[in-house]
Amino acid sequence: MNELYPIGDVARRTGLNVSAIRFYADEGIVPPSGLTEGGFRLYDVTAIARLELVRTLRDLGVGLDEIRRVLAGEAGLHDVAVAHLRLVEDSLRQFRARRAVLRTMVRQPTTAEQVSLMHRLVAMSDEDRDRMISEFWNFVTEGLVVHPSYIERLHSARPHLPEDPSTEQPEAWIELAEIVRDEEIRKALREFYRRAFGNERGRLMASPEMMAHAERQQALMVEAMAVDESGAPAESPHARDIAERVAAARAEMLKAMTGRHDVERVRRGMAEFDPNLEHAIRTGVKYQNLSGAMLVWSAAPEEDGFVLRADLPDPALDPAVAIFLIQEAFASVLRLTRLTVGEAFAPRRVEFTFEAPSDAGAFGELFRCPVSFGAGRNRFVLSPASAATAMPGRDPVTFASILELLDGQLAARRDQQELLEVLEISIAQSLPAVPSFAEQARRHSASERTLRRRLAECGTTYEAVVDGVRRERVEQLLRRPEPTFREIAHRAGFSDERALRRAVRRWHGTAPLELRKRFLQPDERPGLSENPSSAGARPGSGR
Repeated sequence: MNELYPIGDVARRTGLNVSAIRFYADEGIVPPSGLTEGGFRLYDVTAIARLELVRTLRDLGVGLDEIRRVLAGEAGLHDVAVAHLRLVEDSLRQFRARRAVLRTMVRQPTTAEQVSLMHRLVAMSDEDRDRMISEFWNFVTEGLVVHPSYIERLHSARPHLPEDPSTEQPEAWIELAEIVRDEEIRKALREFYRRAFGNERGRLMASPEMMAHAERQQALMVEAMAVDESGAPAESPHARDIAERVAAARAEMLKAMTGRHDVERVRRGMAEFDPNLEHAIRTGVKYQNLSGAMLVWSAAPEEDGFVLRADLPDPALDPAVAIFLIQEAFASVLRLTRLTVGEAFAPRRVEFTFEAPSDAGAFGELFRCPVSFGAGRNRFVLSPASAATAMPGRDPVTFASILELLDGQLAARRDQQELLEVLEISIAQSLPAVPSFAEQARRHSASERTLRRRLAECGTTYEAVVDGVRRERVEQLLRRPEPTFREIAHRAGFSDERALRRAVRRWHGTAPLELRKRFLQPDERPGLSENPSSAGARPGSGR
């Protein structure tokens, strides 16, 4: 006979209180198995087992309607478990996200906007974050005429936020989200890819053949690093074998790029490879014009150390812009160097031409060295020991590959420069009249389409070249006090003074009269005596 238990015993067996058992009975979820003569509820072992299941499901957050379906046999326990496991995992992810945000808020000062963005980012699903990155790459690669596999490779470049992020990872995602949503960065990167791959050499580098060469070299470098870490002597047969295979693979890649096969040249480059920080800086200075540098960089040993100098390309540049560019440039050099050789790096001293701002102490905190203002040049000084610091992770094969590409671009740039110089001279000699584009094409024995394509490979247009020549002519004339603005407008090929004023404001952000004052007052050049606080820039404020 099935034994029946009073409600108090059932409460002790199931861990439910009496009120809960009565509630489940009244709701028809687990009715009593019987009643005493006095009307008290009794439960058999089956009902008790059902109550224990109800308690378990309720503890897991399962609703009453689903519990009814499970007890009625309309839903399997496995299906309910799968559904609620998903809910529990989502809840855990949300709690981890909140924990990461709170940790970041405790660790460092954070604005309300950053906290909101951080929480949205870490609370996103992987699909949402992937969609954000995909939208960025779709914009950047729009209209890029390269092999589809290269586009796929770019799209595959995306980080993944772990389920239990560290404090630094949400911070990194904030920076990434700001970058991929920044319209200027998106447009600049899209323009970079169009310039880089808008010619035959660029399309070759994005071809499956070159990608395969790069992957083979990468695999060989992983093997070479393993040999190096094993402690095998450089003269050992194993080390020599991998070095020879790396050189052969590199020579094959260069042959695909240039048509020349020279293994011996590759071997020499690998043997002579010994870069340090000074070498890296000199390399950057050498190829600065390929990167669209906004300053004029130079580097050389001086009495107080190895010095990196930054000069303005235009002495009439708006003072606030000039100060911002110099500050951001030196802060970026500092950050990149610390990322490369270690956070302990500090220059010997830093000098700025502009006057000391109100928060001058922040510069010393950032650079961790003496910082002076009102100097004769913008100088970033390294001690001999710092300049000789070895570059961690240096890779002679990759470095040689990059130099080959950069040298090729320099050679192409020289050809392009010759074309631009001929056009500029032709326009300058014709001012105030401007030769038509059709006339220029005839002078170069080319069709208009060909000339337009060659200018596109230079990253410019005929209209931009004309604008540059007019700008140079206007600046030359404004440096002299005699010519009137009407005369300057005529000699530069403008229709009237209003057109001149619009052009000067577009170039310099000011009126011709103010620009002439700057030119004629050398002591008031931007970056020398203007108060930098108006620049609105702080050390390291650049992206």
